[in-house]
Parts: sequence; structure tokens; C-alpha cells
Amino acid sequence: MVESFYGEKSILITGCTGFVGKVILEKILFSLPQVSRIYVFIRPREGSNIHERFQKEIINSPCFSRVKKMYSNFDSYIMPKLIPVSGDMMETDLGLSKEEYLMLKNNLNIIINSAASIKFNQRLDQILQMNTLGALKLVELAKQCHNFHAFIQISTAYVNSDKNGWIQEKVYAYIENPRKKLNELLSMPIELLEKQTPSIIGNHLNTYTYAKSLTEQILIDEGKGLPLCIVRPTFVGGSWEEPYPGWVDTVSAAAPLYLSAGLGEIRAVMGNNKFITDQIPVDYVANCVIVAAAYACKVGKLPIIHIGTSARNPVIWRKCMKIVWEYWNNYHTNKYDGHCKLTLVPDYTIYKILNYFTRYFPVLILTILTKVSKAPSLVESLQKMNKIIRKESIITKVISNFIMHEWIYESQQVIELLKVMSPKELQVFNFDVSKLDWKIYLTTCMQGLKKYILKEKVEKVDEIDLLSKFNYDSYFSDIKWAYKTGENHKTRNIKEMKSLILNAPRVKKAIEELKTQKKSLDADDQAQKIINMMIGDMRMPAIRMIAWGLRKFLRVIYGKLMVNHKQLNELAKIINNSKVPIVILPSHRSFIDYLVVPYLFFCFGIKMPYIAAVEDFLEISLTNKLFKYSGAFYIKHGKNSDSLYKAILTEYIQQLLKDQQVVEFFIEENRSRSGKISQSKVGLLSMCAETFYQGTVPDVKFLPITINYDRVLEGETFAFEPLGREKVRESLSRIINSVKILSKNFGKIHIVIGDLISLKDFSASLELNPVVNESHRVIVTKKLSQEVVLRLQENLAIITSTLVASILMMHRNGISEDNLVKKVEWLNDEIKFRGYAVAGLDEINV
Repeated sequence: MVESFYGEKSILITGCTGFVGKVILEKILFSLPQVSRIYVFIRPREGSNIHERFQKEIINSPCFSRVKKMYSNFDSYIMPKLIPVSGDMMETDLGLSKEEYLMLKNNLNIIINSAASIKFNQRLDQILQMNTLGALKLVELAKQCHNFHAFIQISTAYVNSDKNGWIQEKVYAYIENPRKKLNELLSMPIELLEKQTPSIIGNHLNTYTYAKSLTEQILIDEGKGLPLCIVRPTFVGGSWEEPYPGWVDTVSAAAPLYLSAGLGEIRAVMGNNKFITDQIPVDYVANCVIVAAAYACKVGKLPIIHIGTSARNPVIWRKCMKIVWEYWNNYHTNKYDGHCKLTLVPDYTIYKILNYFTRYFPVLILTILTKVSKAPSLVESLQKMNKIIRKESIITKVISNFIMHEWIYESQQVIELLKVMSPKELQVFNFDVSKLDWKIYLTTCMQGLKKYILKEKVEKVDEIDLLSKFNYDSYFSDIKWAYKTGENHKTRNIKEMKSLILNAPRVKKAIEELKTQKKSLDADDQAQKIINMMIGDMRMPAIRMIAWGLRKFLRVIYGKLMVNHKQLNELAKIINNSKVPIVILPSHRSFIDYLVVPYLFFCFGIKMPYIAAVEDFLEISLTNKLFKYSGAFYIKHGKNSDSLYKAILTEYIQQLLKDQQVVEFFIEENRSRSGKISQSKVGLLSMCAETFYQGTVPDVKFLPITINYDRVLEGETFAFEPLGREKVRESLSRIINSVKILSKNFGKIHIVIGDLISLKDFSASLELNPVVNESHRVIVTKKLSQEVVLRLQENLAIITSTLVASILMMHRNGISEDNLVKKVEWLNDEIKFRGYAVAGLDEINV
């Protein structure tokens, strides 16, 4: 029905340079290309003709990218259907020439009037001329058309804002002769009109809703004989799906409130957070309008269609604001990285008191200080504060009226439309609000504001920045965070652990062999010394202290630490409830790697891992014990020939796994200097796998975690190590000297959690049985190490310097800077096209 209705029809759409009109036009082009032609009504502006506006504001808009991608012949197939028409709703005959007016009379079948001034408190005569007289002029045009099928007047649900509660889908009778009232208002002197405006509009929220209401009342009489339908949207927000999720190109309806909260510009506004709000995606409005023209426009009827959510999928302001807070606190804008929280205050007196102490009193103090000191920084801060107060005042004045009232809009007409639509139409022209998920929708809207309005990069919805999460604007917030975050997990007493290791058959045998071979009597002391040096003594106070310090350190040198919070919440459930031991295998680029995964686990309340740390850290006298108390156990390189050391290390690791503790170590042989994953080593991996092979535990699961850095902290030293320069060892002096890095920005850390690998299932997939057949064990362990490295590599981001180096190696005789930039950008696009990630290009100039 919808497709056949629009087939070979000619449509006039007004307001296509606006938010709603643009989406209606795009949707018709995308889903109904069989239309004959679309007349795009555009008002010329000083300095630009309609063709320039048409190209710049409509065709070049990101809104139409989808249509251009769909139709490779867009210029030859779609563009000829679009005919810009120069007109002005406030002029006689819509500002059209006689030829244009005649052309429309002879060809028009459908009119969709989306044009309107949305300045809520515009002068009454001006808004009546635009919104009321303009609509009536279009009705006059429709009456003269020879083959006319549908007129859609896009109004607003707030035409009845002078009422409260349940609002019916009808035109309420207000004025006995609305046309006469319009003429009286337009002939009234401006000074008198402005003075009497409050009494004229009465309980209407503003001049905009009054003008829309008057328009509807006049249309009852003057629209007779036309196939006319009035569509009343509520607060129109970003799109749900089309043309792209969250698409928006204007800050209107609830968006000023949400965006200002995200920018930290508004802290409190008059409103009742218990009231139901009504917000509707712009693509739902567009789809409803398109379908209503086909199904609802009948001569002799005047259907009123509310397209909103309050009746069929209600949500209160409190829930909306909570979703908005969560988004902005997890995904800060580049303009504001503080804590976002907007309070709705229903009581005027409380609101004024709150506003005084949070805004006007600080400004008063700052004004006095500025006058005394005349410091430029204080002058700048005062100007910024005054600007914020002015903006907050404007937003509060406009939007508080909507938040202080509650309306439930009847939606029976929408239900009737959905009933008569075919299954295909329901899919193509979706406006069923009952299926709208508020958390997903509002989160998508915030992404749209960030991407299309602020022009900032948008992270995936599931990803959060751990450095900004819980970042509150209050003293001792990090201490409070460290105290409340993290979970206490049961660990074995250290004395008991030492006793178990020393009395293990493997260790006893190694001690006896050492005594026999070297005829040494101090083998027991040597074993005790190794254990004392090696094993970790996990203590939660130490972990909290390190987490507190690490949080501050990471926030200084890294812009963001991005993780998938849904994935980690699921991982927390798996690890904390696991009946089998789990081994964490991170990639290795920096000494920061030792701390990042435990920090991640601490943030999400996951059981803290015991971490295999190199002996270098033992030499750092002030931190070696602190690391031990956080779960680190120290291992020595090149000591595998020492049977006693190996026996103690093996027994310790296996005892941790038997206790179902989480163990973490690096599978790579060396820390990577090139950005690629290094060759794997199987020593510690074999010790872990042995617990399964010997039947000590039913299974062992391995978790690869790839840690990507835009810039590696100690990356400056990497270039010299392959040239023979000695590796820089960790030391207290190096830590002290590294304070200078606090003034640098190392970009972003991006952590990718891989899938758990079950050793039991992995062995079965190889059709090998290492539990029964000992000869299979080496094969399975080797294959497992290769699989882990492969998965780490798959999630690895290629760093910017690698791209630059690759291009430079191709041009050994030199390359210009401009050409280098172009080729690096080309290589970046090619890598991303193949499904891989590139780190650093967003923050670092190529």
C-alpha cells in the first residue's frame, strides 16, 4: 500500500533544511525511490541562493550518505527527482513565481509541511506569520491542485500544553472564531501585542505552542474537502536506526539539557524527576508521517495522530537523567572531563537557594578576587562562569516548563496504523514505540550529540574509559574509590603455603639430590631462601594503596584506558564462580603491563591474580615488598638448570592452581620492541598445563589479553637495544628519574579481552589425550602456546610509528612530508578495511 501510494507521485516537502524534514526526505529517497519527483521548498538567504543552500545544507549533509552509498547512480537517478523551489512561507503565494505556482498546481499530489519556526518564545506576530499563515497558504495551494491525494501537517503534541494529564487525539475547541482571532492578532500594534502576549497565550507554555494550536483550530474549517492529516510529535530526539543510529544535526527538544549536562554547563534545573517524559526518535516521526499520508488522509476526516511514547512505553525523567549521567561520566567530551550530574528540582525556593550557592555565590567571590588581583586567569575564569550562568538561565527558562508538567498522549491512531500495515511495511517503516529500549536509545542519542554536534570521536557503546569512570569532582574521591572498589578473596596462609611447597615430593627430591651432588648441608636453607624470595603474600590494603596510586599515575600520562565493560562484567562472573583455575596471559610491551590487568580486575571486582614478575623488581627496594603484598611472585631468568629452583617454582604455581587462584604471566619470550607479538615460551605454560595432565584439576582455562598502547612508556629506549645497547634495568633511580614523563601525554591504552581457552577442550580438538598419553603433552602445550600468540596477535593494534617506518622503508632515498602523510593515511585505511586496528592516529600527528 505505501509503495503503491507513492509510486509516480509528486511531493512538496517544506522544512527540508531542518532536522525532521531532512530525515523525511532521506527516508523517501531511500525506501520509496519510485516517486516521480520531490519539490524541495527552500527559503533563499542573503548571500546564498536556493541551489547553494540545497547542495550545502541538504545534499552534502551526512544524513544523505546512506542514499548515496545505496545508489551508485545517485547523480543520474536520484538527483533529477529533486527539484529545489525558491519560496517564503511569509510572503503572498508562498513567495513563488506565477510559473512555479502553476507548475505545482498541475503536478502536486502530496504536501508534507515540516516547516516551522521552533523559537519557543519568538514574538507572537512573527511566529503566527510563519507557522500559522504559512500552513494556511499551503492548504490554499493544495485546494487548487488537480490531482491531490494527501496533506500532512506536522504540528506538535504540545498544542494542548495548557492542560495536564491525558491528552486526546483531537482538536480541543478554544476559540469561537480562530481565523478572526488570527487576523486581530496580526493587525494589533507591536507594542500592544508584546504587552498582552502573556494574557493572550494564557496557560500555553510559549508562543510556539499557542501558534501551533491556533493553526490546528483554523484547519478544521479551512481544511475541509482536503485529504488532510495532522501528525503531532512530542520531543523529537536523535534517530533510533535511520539514517544512522543517533543521527542529529540540531540541538533541540531535550538535547540542550542532555548536552549541557555533558559539558558541565548546567547542574540544576527546575523539574520533577518523577514525571513521565515523552521523547520520540526522529526516524519514528518520519516513518509515521510517510505511512499516515498513505493510510490516514481521507476527505471528510481530520485524523489527529500523536507520535510519542508516554502512553505505550512511558519513562520518567529520573531514569532518563541516570542514563545520560552514566554515558557522559563514562565517555567524557574533549571539552569537559569532570563529573556529570544534573539535578531536577521541583521546588522553586530550593532551586533558587541551590543555584545561589553553586553559581552566584562563587561568581561573587571570584568577582571580588578579580577586582583585587586583576589577574588575567581570574578574569578569564569570571567571564567563563558568567557565560555558563547565562546559558544555564536560557536553557532553564525554555525547558523547565516541559519538565514541570506531565502529559500522557493518547496513541490509538498509531495503533490503528500499525494494524493495517503489512509485515514488510512494519519492518521498512518502523515506528512501534513499544519496542523502544530506553537505555540503548538514550545512549545512542548521546553518541549522536558527541559525534554530529561536538564533532568528536565516539567509542563503542560497550567500551568505557576506566580513567574517567568514578572520576568525581570531590576531595579524596580516589581514596574513597580505592576503599570501596575491589573484592576480598580468600587466599591460603603464607606459612601454610611454604610448608606445602617444602614438603611436596618434588621439592624434597630436589633437596636430597642437591645434598648428594654437592654434599651440601645448607640445601634446606637454600630452599627456604628461594621460597622467601619467590612467593607472593597478597594483602588487600596493599592492593588498594597501589590501585589508588596507579589510578593517579595513569590519569596523568594516559588520556584514556578503554575496555569493554560488558565483557568484563561477564568475565567477573565467570572467574569469581569458576570451579577450575584460570591463567591470564597478557601481551607484553611495557612494564606497565604488570599493573594494567590487576588494575582492571580490581575495578571490576574480579579475583586478583598472582603475577609472575621478573627479578629486576627485587632490586627496587621501596617497592619490591609492596608488589609482593599485591600478589607478585618473583621468578629468575635462565635458572631452569637449577633443579631445586624449578621444583619450587613448579610446585608453587601448581599449588596456586589447585587452590583455584588466578595466575598471570607473559607467554612472550621477551618484551616486544617492534610492536609484534614475540615468540612464545612454554616453561610456565607447561607447569600450569601439568596440573591438568596429571589429573590434579579437572581443567585449566587460559585467557589471552591484548594490551594496546598509542605510545609505549619506555619506547624511546627500544630503538637502541637491537643496535647492541644494553637493556635498561629496572631500579629505584630509574623510577625517580622518570618523574619527567609526568609532563608527557602517551595517548590511549586499549585493552582487548580474548576468549577463554579450555585446555581440556583444546586437547580434544587436536584429537590428542595428554592425560593418558604423556607423549601428547609436549605437542599440546606447544600448540596451545601458538594458539595464545595467534589470539594476542589478532587483537593487536598496529602503532603509528610502524606505519611511518613501513612507508620510509619503501622510500629509502627520501620522501616528502606531504607524500608521507598521504601514504600513511592510505595504509591506515587499508589496515582498517581488513578488520585490524591502528593505535595513535587520533592523538598523534602523522
